[in-house]
Amino acid sequence: TDGLTEAENMIGEYYGQARLVDVIKRLHDEPVQRIRDLILHDVNTFCEGNPSLDDITLLVVRYTGDTI
Repeated sequence: TDGLTEAENMIGEYYGQARLVDVIKRLHDEPVQRIRDLILHDVNTFCEGNPSLDDITLLVVRYTGDTI
């Protein structure tokens, strides 16, 4: 949800889509559970303890191509 990309650090900067894309690119070969955990860890690290004002919902899906 937008709560993830709009999570703010102590000086009011948003985590943003660019940071999210960078994390996903670095982790694309990892298991989806690890991707989820590391994205949430990265957001929490970025926020430096600043409380979230919105919910954060995250779904990680791996597309493996046609199965037909």
